[in-house]
Amino acid sequence: YSCLLKGCSNTHLIEQGKLVHKNVVISSFDVHEVVGGSIVDMYAKCGNLEDAHKVFQALPHKNVVLWGALMTGFVGHGHSLHTIDLFFEMKEKGIMPNRATFLCVLKACSTIQSLEDGKEIHEHLIRSGTKIDVITGNALIDMYIKCERLEDAIKVFDELQVRDVISWSTMMAGYVQDGQGLPALDLFIQLHKEGVMPDRALILCILKACSNVGALKMGMLIHHWIIERDLESDLAIGNTILDTYTKCKNLEEARNIFVKIREKNVVSWNAMISGYAELGFSKLALQCYEDMLYQGISPD
Repeated sequence: YSCLLKGCSNTHLIEQGKLVHKNVVISSFDVHEVVGGSIVDMYAKCGNLEDAHKVFQALPHKNVVLWGALMTGFVGHGHSLHTIDLFFEMKEKGIMPNRATFLCVLKACSTIQSLEDGKEIHEHLIRSGTKIDVITGNALIDMYIKCERLEDAIKVFDELQVRDVISWSTMMAGYVQDGQGLPALDLFIQLHKEGVMPDRALILCILKACSNVGALKMGMLIHHWIIERDLESDLAIGNTILDTYTKCKNLEEARNIFVKIREKNVVSWNAMISGYAELGFSKLALQCYEDMLYQGISPD
């Protein structure tokens, strides 16, 4: 039964899951901890949260895995406040949270920017002696950044013994979001020295930092790195390089990038038009606008 229910969960087959649930009840396995947990997980993953909660409430024994399954369902379907309530209810009942439940509730706090709850959960993490590994640390950094507490995010980042590319990109995004391009560039240099390979999100983030502070030389170095790895065809990366060159007032290079972008969207045209307009090339900006309309792109 647990295997069947897991199959329904993974493939989101709610009707088949309900049929298995009926057979579980007939066989009197519905109160079994493992099978009951599988039913909760199946309903939660399929988005039927009312039935998931109903089955959960009926189970005589609820372990941390069961609480986690329900919380994951609620946070995954946009019910962050309910997820946080479940976490504190679990604590009141004397169930010790595990890493999965901590990650789940931190995601909920990030989504609704609940700093007070996030700080309390962080304190509980420390008191419980749970090791703040790279995954938990990344969740804390993200939560503090979403709650606009950059100084707390920096503290968590600095205390992490092991950092992955997500740690670096999340921290850089926090700086860029706060309008602090130079510290983001410093982090990128530090990351390069430590031999961490940037991912797509990090490249987009550092290019935005270059745009914000007019760091043309750094932008050109990153552009060269992108060309070497054949990433220029990525529309988001192409648009961000284009924006970097226009913000750094290098219209010749911006135009070269613009021409290379095969499937231009409104973001591509906006970057080129604003680049011309800000440097006083009004006729070129208007011509670019006319070209955009001719290509069937609606202005925003």
